[in-house]
Amino acid sequence: MTETLTILIFVFTYLTIAVQKIPVICIDRPSGVLAGSTLLIAVGSTTLGEAYSLIDWDVITFLMGMMIITSYLEYAGFFPLAARTIIKAAKTGRQPLILVILSTAVLSALFVIDTICLL
Repeated sequence: MTETLTILIFVFTYLTIAVQKIPVICIDRPSGVLAGSTLLIAVGSTTLGEAYSLIDWDVITFLMGMMIITSYLEYAGFFPLAARTIIKAAKTGRQPLILVILSTAVLSALFVIDTICLL
């Protein structure tokens, strides 16, 4: 029974991650992950200690640092400047697409990809 519940919770959690917003229950990605992890502990699939031990603090710290850097760059106006530079550099009809692809590749290597995609 616990295995079936664990699989159902796993599927529910991954659906909330994939769909991002489930309209029927109004739950977003972070809420879905939190609900899934809480349910796994509640049904006894894992213990609270095991759940804490699975947190990779190096990754959490890295992501927080990237978000801080990205926020400061956004505050300073870097991303609109980059977008204007790309638009001004384009000479033909296909160049904007090529420049957006190239700049996205370069910038996503340096910054959090979500911010670059919104650029």
